[in-house]
Amino acid sequence: LIILALLCIPFTDLYSGYGWVTLAGVPVTLIGFIGLILIFMPHLKRITGKLLGWSFMVQAFQMLAILMILMAFNIKTDQIEYLLIFLISSIAAMLPISVGGIGIREMIFFEISNYLLLDQKVAVAISLTFYLITVLASSFGIISALDSRRKKESVSTTIINP
Repeated sequence: LIILALLCIPFTDLYSGYGWVTLAGVPVTLIGFIGLILIFMPHLKRITGKLLGWSFMVQAFQMLAILMILMAFNIKTDQIEYLLIFLISSIAAMLPISVGGIGIREMIFFEISNYLLLDQKVAVAISLTFYLITVLASSFGIISALDSRRKKESVSTTIINP
């Protein structure tokens, strides 16, 4: 998330003042991530490349989802800025201070959109739309998991009580 956010900066108005952040931040973040894996989770050393690859793919698909939401809202300008806000809000949503990041993501969209001179209402609408789509998509997994659990319980009851 951090690397993708840093890579967005050169395509925004922020680059003129913060270009050095991208140049320094990407290698520092990558080296720091790999260092943390090697120090605290050496058992993951062999699959660190795969972890990075899968993580990148998941985030790329989430960024694609945001781009589709922007297209649905007919927003053709400032798309990189909205992507940058989304990536920053995704980092903040990982903090264990809310359920699923709800509220945190919206606050980040609201505050940073103001800083980047974007429409705050549109920014929060994008965030809420993404959250609702995520909840809807995840609910199918919950239904499947509960159904699978119900089937296992019914099989074990049948075996115990013939």
